[in-house]
Amino acid sequence: FLSIIAPSSPPLSVYAQALSNAAVTVYWDPPIESNGRIRAYRIYYTNNPTLEFSYWDTNIVNLQALKSQTTTSAVTIYKKNEEQSNLPGHLSILSHLTTNATYYIRVSAVNGQGEGPASDISVVIVRPGVLSKPQNFTATTQSPHEILLHWKPPNDVDPNTRPLEYYELDYQSILDIKKSPDHLSWFNRPSIISVDNSKTIESQRNQQQQQQTPSIHIRPDVTSYLLNNLEPDTRYLFNLVAVSKTGHGVKASTVARTNQFINY
Repeated sequence: FLSIIAPSSPPLSVYAQALSNAAVTVYWDPPIESNGRIRAYRIYYTNNPTLEFSYWDTNIVNLQALKSQTTTSAVTIYKKNEEQSNLPGHLSILSHLTTNATYYIRVSAVNGQGEGPASDISVVIVRPGVLSKPQNFTATTQSPHEILLHWKPPNDVDPNTRPLEYYELDYQSILDIKKSPDHLSWFNRPSIISVDNSKTIESQRNQQQQQQTPSIHIRPDVTSYLLNNLEPDTRYLFNLVAVSKTGHGVKASTVARTNQFINY
């Protein structure tokens, strides 16, 4: 005798992209441990990340109802990704959203016994053309003065309809962040610089922000960057955004500490 329980793992590969000035498309794959047939998915979303999760807005995607509908805002898609070629993917459209707002989205699966855990948060800006965050953004310490950054392009980069112009990297030591009262606005403030086709160019911020590190622009074909001249034994916060003609996309962040300097 087997007891049926709610899904014990969340939906996979959840991400969203802007469809219009008031709507986004949410994509996801089924959970690995569904514990039976999935009957529906629940999409949680909010533009207030401080709001308790139970108060987020929700949208139900009823898979049973979809079978009898000829037109719907949620469909099943089949992807050519080799790793998930045997799993159908899903998408749904969230509408009546606030233009230019940043939304935080999670998805859970529902079977006959209840609702499973929600996925990790996916972030999207309700502005068509703005790219999602760079994927798998990591920082690896190389020495007391160097940290190597790695990443993959955003999921929604398309050379024809949604081209990537460059990446913008900002970083600062954790100690400096704690000293700065406006550090949150600093990380979201774009810099104005010129970029040529072959080099990465740095731009110094204005005199009021002289204590901050310069912003770095990185070519769109580059997926790693070595930062040097860092302080030994210091934690740094790194923020990376993909920039298109529409503007700055969703920020990816990571933290790393440089090694201690040992004088032999």
